[in-house]
Amino acid sequence: MIKFLLPFFLIIAQQNIMVIDPANNANTHNQRGLIYLKEGYALPAIQEFKLAIRLCPNSSATATFYNNLGLSYIKIRRYDWALWCFEKSISINPNFIDFYSNLVKVYKLKKCLY
Repeated sequence: MIKFLLPFFLIIAQQNIMVIDPANNANTHNQRGLIYLKEGYALPAIQEFKLAIRLCPNSSATATFYNNLGLSYIKIRRYDWALWCFEKSISINPNFIDFYSNLVKVYKLKKCLY
């Protein structure tokens, strides 16, 4: 039970009890997801990134949200899902090299590249 509640306390402690308006704050959800991911909590991070994507589905920032979602899926070893996320981020913004690097990382983890 303590392990489950810990991510929520981390967010409150790090952001000084921040109230989030889900209708206007996709970037805030992305930042929360990054904090979860940094602390090793991939599942709450995934939920935050998915919420950010739902709130802002048609912007250039959405590519970053998909990229971060893919990084979370790597943490839980869902490589096919991560692969899809990186391909989606590249389709939205093909000019960002980190998206390609993460795509190559997934192919290596899947042992498709040597």
